[in-house]
Amino acid sequence: MPAKTNAATRRRQLMKEKNLHKVEVYVPERMKKQLKDTEPALREGSAICVFPPHTLTQEMMTSKGSNFMTDVSPWTAKALFEELSSSDLFDQDAISLKLVEGMNPSIEITYTDLDRTAIMAVHGEQILVSLLICPIADVADQTALNEQLLKAHKYLPLSTIGITTINGQDYYELFGALSSRSLLTSVATEIAALAENYEEVVSAFVEVANAA
Repeated sequence: MPAKTNAATRRRQLMKEKNLHKVEVYVPERMKKQLKDTEPALREGSAICVFPPHTLTQEMMTSKGSNFMTDVSPWTAKALFEELSSSDLFDQDAISLKLVEGMNPSIEITYTDLDRTAIMAVHGEQILVSLLICPIADVADQTALNEQLLKAHKYLPLSTIGITTINGQDYYELFGALSSRSLLTSVATEIAALAENYEEVVSAFVEVANAA
């Protein structure tokens, strides 16, 4: 125990001799590694540029000569909710967010103009955003609709159409998936795209219904 104490004392003395000072800071859990990684550069007197997460672009991080530290921990639903809620990445009047607490927290995304609610959840390395369209049983000509949706699928950027089962009932579902280490701008783009694609899918439903 004394040896450990002596080593710590010598380290503190060495830091003082280099005119380095201990500073206590508080950061989100997912940013601890990034902060630690900046310490050697700061000790050498290098300047550190700080960018709000939603201002970073893929081009900035991957351009030649850039030194962005992108090895960040995956988003959690709570951290994602807090960052999205305080950002100006989308119209807060058109899209509202609500954190749903629990064993597996999620985010309710309400599209005011559509009067629809999507669910965003973080599962390990993936963020999934899901918007239910309607029960399959409500569609009279399911074969015709499925054909129409398959034809239109490639024209829906960032979203996929599928079928999911909830409480024993099958629903048509529109969803998007991206990495849980994605930039905040990418997550916001996914949220906006889901609303736009929903309107396209509804048009397909109407077309099939009118043809019946």
